[in-house]
Amino acid sequence: MPKPRKVNGSDKTTSATSYVRSADFSSFYANFARVGFNPYEIFLFLGQAGLVPENPAVGGTQVELKAKVTFSVIEAKLITQMLGSIVNNYEKKYGAVAIPPDASIKLPDAEGE
Repeated sequence: MPKPRKVNGSDKTTSATSYVRSADFSSFYANFARVGFNPYEIFLFLGQAGLVPENPAVGGTQVELKAKVTFSVIEAKLITQMLGSIVNNYEKKYGAVAIPPDASIKLPDAEGE
């Protein structure tokens, strides 16, 4: 564990944190998210939604799931607070974000993915 260090010369201390990207780190765009949970964890599925490529004229959406991220319930709650704060700051700077009327949030009724 890192040793605490002084912050700006004051008596307040903080632990140093370093961030290192793992060898399999990846970055991707997501315009789709789905959640699930069990008594111990929250699951977040991320993907890209778009028209069905075989027949875009007919309509329909295809979602290519890119990743499943599993969080402890405490971490998920902290992330909820962080996302709320960052969206609030974004809206203060750029204006309100309107959610389209056809957008929906489907939450799981019970445990599961």
